[in-house]
Amino acid sequence: MQDYTQECFGDKVLQVHCQRQYRICSTHGDLGVQNILVRDGKVVAILDWECAGWYAEYWGYTKAHYNSVLLPEFYEMLRQKIDRYDDQLEAERVLWRRLDQPLNKVVRAETG
Repeated sequence: MQDYTQECFGDKVLQVHCQRQYRICSTHGDLGVQNILVRDGKVVAILDWECAGWYAEYWGYTKAHYNSVLLPEFYEMLRQKIDRYDDQLEAERVLWRRLDQPLNKVVRAETG
C-alpha cells in the first residue's frame, strides 16, 4: 500500500497519510466563511452540518482551505483560532489535484 501511495501521490502524501498516527475528532467538516454567521464581530452560529463527522484531527483545518472563498482575513483568523496542520494541508492539496473532491465516495475496483 505504501509503495502504491508513494508512486501515485508522492512522498508528502506518504509521510502524512501512511506514516503518522492521528487522533480522531468530531468536526464540522465544511468550516468556511459561507457557514459562519457573525454579528457585532462575534460568531453567533455555525451552519451546514451535513459534512460533520469523525475525522483525523487535521481535517477541520485542511478542509477549511478546500473550495472556500478566498478571503485573507478568514485564513488569518483560522491560523489564530485553530491548530495548524500545514504539512497535512500540503498533502491534501496534492490529493485534491489528483482526485475529484475530498468528500466524494471513492469507488474501488475489486481485484481478485
